[in-house]
Amino acid sequence: DRLGRRGWDRRCSDGAGGMTNGSFSLQLTGFTDATHLSFTLSFANFRSSDTSTGTAASIDGSVSASLEGLANVAVTSPSLSLSATSGGVARSFGVQAVSMSYVDSGSVVTESLSGGFSSSDFPGQSVQLSTLAPLLIRWADNYPYQGMLQVTGANNSSIKIEALNATQAQIYIDANTRDIVQSVYVR
Repeated sequence: DRLGRRGWDRRCSDGAGGMTNGSFSLQLTGFTDATHLSFTLSFANFRSSDTSTGTAASIDGSVSASLEGLANVAVTSPSLSLSATSGGVARSFGVQAVSMSYVDSGSVVTESLSGGFSSSDFPGQSVQLSTLAPLLIRWADNYPYQGMLQVTGANNSSIKIEALNATQAQIYIDANTRDIVQSVYVR
């Protein structure tokens, strides 16, 4: 019922400046067939660098996914951080308590997403995304016809995006965190 596979757990050098160290593992937590499975991919201080080019990348944390018959997909990550350096420029990105689901009922897809996101491009700040009402998307449409997302940022200011139909969304902006909407846009 549980199958684990250690992917990498050592330090490796290519002799020309390339170095990889840390560990990662893939654990298959459920498997019936190719369309019914679940797994967890974990990284522990996994880093790769090349001293000859000055590039480096690292990943730390875990992500889990499950697939039930191509119609139901769920992805979660309690914490995952990524960083890269190239040409003297460093960037990092992190997720905290992320959860995503995708359910296909035939003619309508239901999607939801929640979690926290941070980036070195916005030091000391993060964004929280919440699905207030699941997004409903017809197969014939490119955009949701129903549902609401909330994006909360610095000082708890927020934007709520509500799908009115498959071609219009209403955007509520609350910049002063008093739960008083300053602006409403329909597009």
